[in-house]
Amino acid sequence: MAEKSFQFMVTDAAGLHARPASDLSKFAKSLGSKVTLVKGDKRVDAKSVLMIMAAGVSQGNTVTFEVSGDDAEREAAELEEFCKQNL
Repeated sequence: MAEKSFQFMVTDAAGLHARPASDLSKFAKSLGSKVTLVKGDKRVDAKSVLMIMAAGVSQGNTVTFEVSGDDAEREAAELEEFCKQNL
């Protein structure tokens, strides 16, 4: 199983609340890999809207996404592109 991680600074004015959290969760669910969002000492399942919102990510926060699975390299690149376009 491969692993790939990347950091991303959230630019959406709402941070990762409601709509952006829902969009992120839906995209993460479309991936076959496990996707973990890390903010400080919080590690949450990025496929769960409630867990994403509970992480308390605000505009300007930098988070780390950890992607692990058979196709982690490609899926991490897709997730990073999604983040750049939507968050």
